[in-house]
This record gives sequence, C-alpha cells and structure tokens, in this order.
Amino acid sequence: MSLAHADVTNELDRRTQDPDVAAIKRGWDFLTQQAVLTSDFDQSTIDQLYLSWPEPLRSEAESMSIEERRQMTLQRYGLTPRPTHRVEANPISGEVVSRFDQAPSDCVTPLQYVVDASSNWTMNCFACHGGTVYGKPTPGAPNNRYALQTLTDELRTTKFKIGKPLARMELGSLLVPLGTTHGTTNAVVFGMGLMHYRDEELNVVDRMPAQFTHHDMDAPPWWHFHKRPYLYIDGFAQKGHRGLMQFTMIPDNDASFFRKHEKDFEDVYAFISSLRAPKFDGEINHSLARQGELIFNDHCSQCHGTYGTNETYPNRMVALEDIGTDPVRANALTVEGRSKYARSWFAHASEPDEQITVTDPDGYVAPPLDGVWASAPYFHNGSVPT
Repeated sequence: MSLAHADVTNELDRRTQDPDVAAIKRGWDFLTQQAVLTSDFDQSTIDQLYLSWPEPLRSEAESMSIEERRQMTLQRYGLTPRPTHRVEANPISGEVVSRFDQAPSDCVTPLQYVVDASSNWTMNCFACHGGTVYGKPTPGAPNNRYALQTLTDELRTTKFKIGKPLARMELGSLLVPLGTTHGTTNAVVFGMGLMHYRDEELNVVDRMPAQFTHHDMDAPPWWHFHKRPYLYIDGFAQKGHRGLMQFTMIPDNDASFFRKHEKDFEDVYAFISSLRAPKFDGEINHSLARQGELIFNDHCSQCHGTYGTNETYPNRMVALEDIGTDPVRANALTVEGRSKYARSWFAHASEPDEQITVTDPDGYVAPPLDGVWASAPYFHNGSVPT
C-alpha cells in the first residue's frame, strides 16, 4: 500500500503493545547474545589491533597489560562495556520501561558486539544505537563515537600483518564507504545495497551492482521509537518488527532466516519500545525554562510536539522547500526503491495487515525532542555537533 504521508498519518495504527516484561527481556538478550550476521573478527585479532595504531598510541598500548589494552581498544573505536538490564514499572502509570545499571569497572564485554563462546565478535544494532551520555554507556543513545571506518581499516591492516583472512566488512568497505566521520555511518546505502540483491520475498537474486548516493547519517535515539509511527527521518516506512530486520540481509541469511527469526524481532520491537530518554540531572534555571516553554509551545511544538503532562507528537512532515536543510537523504532513496519496499515481506505486502508506505515523501519528519540534550550530533546527517 502506498499513499502520501499527509493522507495516512491519521490512519496509522498507533496502538502500543501491552506491557510484556518477558518480551522486553528476551529482546535485550537477543540483541546482546544472538549473532544474526557473520562474525567480523575474533578476540585474538582485536587484541592485536594496536599493531596498526599510529605512534605514540602503539608504543603506549604495547607497554600496557592486556586488560588495560582492551579498555583502550574499546575507547579508540567508540565501544563501551555492556551495562546490565532490568525492567521497571511505573507504579502510577503502569508504563513498563527498560533501565540500565553500570557494568563493573573491569568489564570488557562490549555492548556493541555479540561475543560468542569461541570469542568471535559480531556487530549488533547497538554499534550505532548504543552510545554514551556524558561517559555513561546508554543503550538506545546514538553512538556518536563509533569509529566504524577506522576500526575496519585497522582490522584490514592487522589481518594482513598476522595472516588472517579478510571478512565482509574489510572487503566491502573497499567499495562502499562506511562513514566519513565518527558517529555517523552510510547506513541508508547499506540497506539499499542489501535490498538490491533481494526480491520482494527476500530471496537472494543475482544482479549487476548498482550505484548509490553515499551519505553519512546520524543514528536516531531509540527512545523516540515508542512515539513514532514511522521509521526513518523521511518517515516512509510504517513502524513494525519486520522493518527492524532489514540490516540482516547479508547473503548468508536466505529468505528462511527472516521467517525463522520473526518472533525474535517482535521481542526486539518490545525492547526498543520500552526505552525512554535519560533524565537530565544537571542544574536547571527554572525561570529561563518557564520562558522557554512559552516560546517553544508557540513556535516549535506544532512540529516537535508538547512535553510534560498529556504529551503530544504530531509526526509532521516538513517539506524540503520549507525547512531548507540538506536534501541528499531525501533524494538518495528513490521512489522505485521505496515502492519495492512497499511490495516486500518487510511491509507485509498482500497480507491482511499490509503496512502503509510513503513512496515519495517531500521532506523530513520533525522528530520528538525527548532527551535532546543527550543525542548530539544534531540533524539527520549529524552536521551540527553541539
């Protein structure tokens, strides 16, 4: 199904799932413990990455203990220790949300990778959606320190030095740029490229390579997910658990993979829906805040929503000609590409619960601003650092 954004906003199913503590916990466990991609490298390789670091970092790392070097490795690439997860119910509203406690100080199990019993590291969704807020690892926060291109380049160099074969990331990045700045990635093109080699039922097909417009994107905070009826900054794909599976379309996962793991991603959906913005714990000038609230409600809330008691979120599309921001993201994904998504298994095409897909959006959707203090850099392309 494909309609204009303005025609479908009121038709969306905005129902929230009943609180399901078990599903939320399963979603967290699945993301952090179940590899759905092929492994990128093993512990032995990451322990030798310092061999490819520039001086004086290399000599500094060489003089450290293995535990200290592992901590330094996490910091270099924007990786964090994995916090512990719990589910908490608001005694007044009954809302069920995820909370996180700090990992032990000596923890080197990364939030952003699944590490299996054989010490193989496999990227998970938190690589982009699990950052830090003032130094505290925060699942759902944009990972504004993730150095994917640097990590991949240094993995390639290190594997050459130690005689290990290159994996898909080190090979693929020779053709597709992974990102030009820390904290942003070429994520949309990853999805477009993966979908190019699939049919609408997600069978792998043999096609000639296609050209795409490469552009860095800033990962949105996951704590907006529970409010938004659509995915992505251009709001073209209706929110659903299947849409979350797009980045698992590596050739190793055939069409049966998606049916097999659909229930798992229903749990992932429940987990992401349970995330909320961190509470600002700094000093607030309440006099200025009251003045700011009046200005915000008069000039900003019609696009970004209202906050406090009885919050609202309009999910408003703002045309490019009105907002005047970077149009590359809007233009890079073609009507043809969005239409293919609309006809695909991801959008429940030809099923009773077929989703609404906007094939020709004319701008970007103004996001909610919950936790805006904790989600730098700003705008869809991460072009404003503070």
